[in-house]
Amino acid sequence: MIHAVRAGSARALLTLTAIALVIAWLLPGRPVPIYDGVGAPDEPYRYVRVPPDVAIRTQPPTTAKLSVPVTDGVPSVIELATSEQGPQAEADIVDRGLSVSSASASLLTATLVPLAPDPSGNGPKIDGNVYRLGWTAGTAAVRFVNHGSDLLYLRATVGPPPRAVFLYRTRPNDAWRPLATDLAGADIYSALIQGPGDYALTREPLPATSATPSAHSGVSPGLLIVAVLVIGMVAIVLIIRLLRVRRVP
Repeated sequence: MIHAVRAGSARALLTLTAIALVIAWLLPGRPVPIYDGVGAPDEPYRYVRVPPDVAIRTQPPTTAKLSVPVTDGVPSVIELATSEQGPQAEADIVDRGLSVSSASASLLTATLVPLAPDPSGNGPKIDGNVYRLGWTAGTAAVRFVNHGSDLLYLRATVGPPPRAVFLYRTRPNDAWRPLATDLAGADIYSALIQGPGDYALTREPLPATSATPSAHSGVSPGLLIVAVLVIGMVAIVLIIRLLRVRRVP
């Protein structure tokens, strides 16, 4: 009787382990920003220009600025976030995406500046502020190539529904173009950094086919292969254990 109970417990533990492994492999590779979750409630959204229908008055939104050393033409990791609770904008450049042309440049400064949406109303309606991402290394030219890990996060004014979509433009007079967008938290969205320029969110429906691919659009084939292998190995272990239990008199 004791042996049967132990065998049943072992089978249950192995089953739960298999489920946990599969869920872990299928989750997005990048963690949710730490400011989004239990124990860190968001303060009301801070607008550069408060809409007429918003009664709450807050402090002005903050600008983020960070200077990092440059070594052999490559700046250090950049984790740039505004200082609201939680941050309304965050840029993470962690995969050597930036390079500086001059070997004499020793410092790169990155900024995230909140701006009011265009008051003319042209283009899609912006949810919250526009955030301008930029960087400089003095007089040296700076090149950026996203290898798939450099992300920008924006906090929406409220959580979904409806879900918001990232917008990007290189210069203020350019037309906005949508980016493939991931929901990274209750009201936080992420998209691949395209380069310096303006980023914003909109809740208006946009053509999905025109969006620039995201780093986490769907589950990658590599993760699916690993998940299948894990399931297969766990299944083999379960079968072996079941056969051993059945052979015990």
